[in-house]
Amino acid sequence: MKLFKSATSFLFILATTVLFSTAFGWNPFIVGIVLTLASFIPTPSGVAAINIARINSAARQVGYSNYEGDQRGPKYVGFNDPLVDLGNKAQDFSQEMATGRVFAITIANGSADQQKVYFVTPNPSFIPTDATRVIRDGAIPTGAAIATLIGSGSPDTIGSWLAFMQNNPSRSVGFQVSSTSAAQMGVIMNIVPRSPYSNLQNQLIPLGAFRNEYAFNDKILTLKQAIQFDNQTEISVDIPAGATTTFTFYMGAILNTAKALNDKSMIALSNVSQ
Repeated sequence: MKLFKSATSFLFILATTVLFSTAFGWNPFIVGIVLTLASFIPTPSGVAAINIARINSAARQVGYSNYEGDQRGPKYVGFNDPLVDLGNKAQDFSQEMATGRVFAITIANGSADQQKVYFVTPNPSFIPTDATRVIRDGAIPTGAAIATLIGSGSPDTIGSWLAFMQNNPSRSVGFQVSSTSAAQMGVIMNIVPRSPYSNLQNQLIPLGAFRNEYAFNDKILTLKQAIQFDNQTEISVDIPAGATTTFTFYMGAILNTAKALNDKSMIALSNVSQ
């Protein structure tokens, strides 16, 4: 049990005595005695626990942290976070477009049928729906005798792009779809987070929903839709028959542990040398 005998308790009693005496005209001597005696009543441990829980909950909501050196403040925006790689131009998540990271993937479907392809990292933490249809450089197997589904990347290979995101989850702030077929704008992109513990909610992006009446080119579309690429997410989209389609992703923040270690070591070495 805890007794209220601190200086804070004394000041509280004094202030309350003055308040009640002034507001209600009560005898300050009597009010002071009653409050003093009340301060010696033990506080139930359960009440104390509830109060502490409420304080901790409020602290979490405003972003306070017990970790030393956490300078993020009450409203996290990504500024100065060593784990978040925003490039040299962007300062926080509101400036992700300034990273200047652009990657284009082109899929050419020479078959007479619509073909589904998957965006999956090389060693995902799940079993892909169809591992043979994962995008790659060169021929993507379709079961046909002749290679009719071809992939390519720019400015690097598709393989290097997917491999990088295997251990460095990356955000696409938006993307552009351009195709030789207007039918491409009528397909739906399916984003599925995968977990062995439950079936997580997927996200459907109907490309045509982002078109408006002012778009005169029916074979190109820009979507201000963020997508996260990582080894726990499977993304699929259909490529219409005979279409060559390019997906241009405007990449933003990267969860980069290598950068974090480098930054921390540079700071530590500068402090040691002082």
